[in-house]
Amino acid sequence: METNTTVIDVVFHNGADQWDNNGGADWHVNVANCGDEPPPPQTVTIDPAEPVGCGPVTITYNPSGRNLLGVNPVKIHIGRNGWQDVILPNPSMTQSGANWTYVYTPLPGTEMIDMVFNDGGAVWDNNDDADWHFAVDGCEDVPTGLAITNPPANITVSNSVATYTLAGIADGMEGDLTWTNSLTGASGTLPATAAWSIPGIALDVGGNEFVITGSNTTAAGIATNAFDDASDAAYSSGWNTGNNGGTGFSGWTLNAVEGSSGHFTGTNGMWGMWSHESNNLAEAIRPFSAPLSTGQTFHVRMQNGWIWENGGGIGVALESAEGVTIWQCYFNGGDTNYTVSSGETDIAWTDAGLDITYEITGPSDYEATVQPVGGSLRQFSGTVGGQIARFRAWSNGNGTDDGQNSNRDFFINHLMITSPTGEGVATNSDFVIITRQSGGGPVP
Repeated sequence: METNTTVIDVVFHNGADQWDNNGGADWHVNVANCGDEPPPPQTVTIDPAEPVGCGPVTITYNPSGRNLLGVNPVKIHIGRNGWQDVILPNPSMTQSGANWTYVYTPLPGTEMIDMVFNDGGAVWDNNDDADWHFAVDGCEDVPTGLAITNPPANITVSNSVATYTLAGIADGMEGDLTWTNSLTGASGTLPATAAWSIPGIALDVGGNEFVITGSNTTAAGIATNAFDDASDAAYSSGWNTGNNGGTGFSGWTLNAVEGSSGHFTGTNGMWGMWSHESNNLAEAIRPFSAPLSTGQTFHVRMQNGWIWENGGGIGVALESAEGVTIWQCYFNGGDTNYTVSSGETDIAWTDAGLDITYEITGPSDYEATVQPVGGSLRQFSGTVGGQIARFRAWSNGNGTDDGQNSNRDFFINHLMITSPTGEGVATNSDFVIITRQSGGGPVP
């Protein structure tokens, strides 16, 4: 019986045209205790269910009915507060019966835990693009850098309080700290120790605004100049000409032959292209906001399926504004290995994906890297053949009428331009106002 059945309705017949329907009243049998089925288990749960504080949180993923069922191990892509501080590489979860678990300790200041799951490659469970997010309460941030901790906020004191001891922290500060009181004009310096205090500073009647200032050397790092990903909200209705998700790029131009090639956003979270034989081309062009300059690096991931041996081909290229190819990486039907501008590589066909970078290392020099996902890095270098102003990807003639064309789809994702940043000096400050009342009245 179906769940929630309350009555069974019955009549009888001889398999042809003779029926016994109880004189037209039929027979009806009441059914009891055939209630609701228990709800199916949730895909993701956390323990505690409502975290308070910065204590460990156990995350449980149930792959039943999901696209990661059978994957071993399941990996977790986890961050906080809107995908900050993502743990990379994605850690493996621990198998627990049919489920997978991971213990995450929120960093101070965490208000939300963000997570999705994957197989370590191209298969992701992202809750139908909604991801999973769990609120955390009471995981307070701790002061870092330069901060006044005593008093922790603006205060009012009685007239009888004529002096006050300021105190705070100066993590990472160098040399000396300086302080000022704008009301009295007093000022001073003190060593930039991790914990500092200034005892007995005189207070005048009114608002004594104390400012503490220090400096530190900022380390060299990497700046992201442009970034886009197929998961951006700009592609929620598909991948179309004019879409301009992310930041730092101009909008896409997509060219295809109607009915014979095209573009889409894949269930794997990447931009996809397809094409049929006879040189039907699908291409995607993404101009840069400014040409690639010395020190900048372009990044992209490409992932192909089968390559149609009778004229099919896929690839990515960096081009001039006029569409002249300056560097490329491609695989044509019948090839054994991928080819780059400097020649054939030793990288054999793979459907796991390739991570590609291209850096302009000098006025006329470049260094490119191609790394198969899960494989070793290959490096290529040479002379830059022109000014790079846009990215292009293509699928050309890569299919036939054999019912297998979905296996020949070509994907790209994770477009990014980065550049190094040098050391510098950063000035930091904090302030607090201590208001001393006039007369001898009580503090309100």
